[in-house]
Amino acid sequence: DVFWSIEINRRARRLKIPGYKRALSFSVESCPDYGISLLGNKMPFGCHGWDKNKEFWRPIFIKFGYLI
Repeated sequence: DVFWSIEINRRARRLKIPGYKRALSFSVESCPDYGISLLGNKMPFGCHGWDKNKEFWRPIFIKFGYLI
């Protein structure tokens, strides 16, 4: 992630990197409850590191038929 967000654009702008609010709508990793609250309690497209916050994600996964 560091490479793609910093190094690839170090000498010339090659990638457009969204601001944090737009990025949140794509994925949440750290503090998912806070991130989702910033989204107006809407779920993001995906999640990174769900296994680090199992207690948060467990009820959501269960709604979709997955036990974690």
